[in-house]
Amino acid sequence: MGNVVFCKVTEAEDMRRFAKELNIRGKGFVVKPNWSNANSYTSAEDLDFLFNCLEGKKTVVESYTAWRNELNTRPEPHDFITPRNAKKKWKWIKEQDAWFLRYSGVERVLKKHGVEYVNITEEVWNHRTVAKREMQKIVEERFGSLKNQEMYGFIPKKVYNLRGCSLISLNMSRMTREVMSLSTKNLFGLIPDPARYGRWHGENDSLLPQSIVDINKVYRSLFKPCFWINEIVDRDLLVGSENSVQADAVTASIVGVDPKGIEYLQFAAKVFGEYDEALLVKVKEKLGS
Repeated sequence: MGNVVFCKVTEAEDMRRFAKELNIRGKGFVVKPNWSNANSYTSAEDLDFLFNCLEGKKTVVESYTAWRNELNTRPEPHDFITPRNAKKKWKWIKEQDAWFLRYSGVERVLKKHGVEYVNITEEVWNHRTVAKREMQKIVEERFGSLKNQEMYGFIPKKVYNLRGCSLISLNMSRMTREVMSLSTKNLFGLIPDPARYGRWHGENDSLLPQSIVDINKVYRSLFKPCFWINEIVDRDLLVGSENSVQADAVTASIVGVDPKGIEYLQFAAKVFGEYDEALLVKVKEKLGS
């Protein structure tokens, strides 16, 4: 419908049809799942279905988070990493990341498809990154200067070497503490600090929209084309587009959230492209809310 693709996905063939309709293409693929915690996350099954559709080198990218550990396998977190203790708990966080890959079944799927997993935090904390001036040149040629200039130093060499591949943001749409998680926000998880709710959110989340847009600028400068996918779990529905703002506005509308009330989405629309409000009406009529 318009530039948005919808598909009920319950088996591998559904994903294959979805990927074909979305025209997912590229010489290689960088996939960003949504692994914010150990209770709700992009599943091993979904990744298995997607990898079956992609021909060429496949790499998964994700950072450590404050909640992806054995303590947080239930809806309400029992404990979490703070901005002050994150690096002190580095060894434990790394062990928990390995636990999550086993617990979720993702480790098996990565091995099955020969997919490399690059943890952004691990690479940045070990100083295996591209020079800031190099990334600054690339980003500013396309989008101008970043507000958060520290982000120029957030690209691992392993990721930089994949530039020119296609980017796939595979997001699990859900309400978080502060706002609805959608495919544009999904890239916020590539900021390497595990406890991003501190300096990257700001007081009352005042810095969150800018942080989301800036990290998007960095990754969109390296990868093209980009494909933006939202999973609506309770409907087994995928919503995808090459315009992240369009995919996100439609997804929000389907679940009854007004896109105009999502500040980061309005901010992103000014940079990455507006969404078609008339399409939202048509989608509601066809799919309901």
